[in-house]
Amino acid sequence: MSQITNHCVESISPIPSIFDEELNQLRDNDWDDTSKVVVQRLPIFYTVESSLYRACRKQTPPLPKTLTDITLDGRWTETSTSKPYLLFDDGKQNNRMIAFATSENLAELATSDVFFSDGTFYTCPTMFHQIYSNHVQIEGIVTPVVYVLLPGKSLAIYNRFLTLLQEHMTTIWKLGTEN
Repeated sequence: MSQITNHCVESISPIPSIFDEELNQLRDNDWDDTSKVVVQRLPIFYTVESSLYRACRKQTPPLPKTLTDITLDGRWTETSTSKPYLLFDDGKQNNRMIAFATSENLAELATSDVFFSDGTFYTCPTMFHQIYSNHVQIEGIVTPVVYVLLPGKSLAIYNRFLTLLQEHMTTIWKLGTEN
């Protein structure tokens, strides 16, 4: 059980999925009498659910109450495959803007002939005004490549975001051509 708990704490995958994955690994390994006994003695998910979630909550920072409380570092700035994902955090306290994209996402955006942008307000964290996203069309499929948390929806904010995006794309392009 401790192996399952550790996996839950270290991963960003959903806890029920981790539990099932670990259980399937036990079943898929060399199935012998010992494995069978271990699987039979493991509790069902619903009996350990609260303890697994509690273990994860101990490792998760509390939800921020203000924009200055937001701290982005470590695993909170990476994809599930440990690739850098935080594009920028402009840090302007009252008008803070935080964008997420991988370098591959930016390459797709830079080489795309067609891109779309959209903002949503409904699912946005309360400290921000909207989640804005850029999408590209890849082989006929529209795929999101950049997400940004915006403090408002004024022309000045959109211009600031697009300027920051362009600066970061230029920097990444220059680094890529130097290597």
